[in-house]
Amino acid sequence: MPDATSPQAAYPAHKLNDEPAAQGHHDLHEHEGYDVMISLALNLDRLKPETFPITPESKVITVYGGDYRGLIYGAIALAESLGNGTPLTEITIADLPLKDAIAHLFKKH
Repeated sequence: MPDATSPQAAYPAHKLNDEPAAQGHHDLHEHEGYDVMISLALNLDRLKPETFPITPESKVITVYGGDYRGLIYGAIALAESLGNGTPLTEITIADLPLKDAIAHLFKKH
């Protein structure tokens, strides 16, 4: 989990505030009673720098970053999808610009 106090983690979280609000959603700052949770997480061990898989599962959309830049890119990609009119509650993998990122998401061991 990224350090919420770092500017590198705060920036992608900030990028994701406007579009859900434009769709009538508000930030609960709680982990219960939500329609959809957007989670931001670093995965430094399995992802290459600057990659950003976005995984919508049930009521949780997780943006993973291979580093903080990847987390920012993923947050921007998700915000753009929302800005293009996809409702937050209807985000699917098909709505997200992952086609180019899929080929290089995982590091070789």
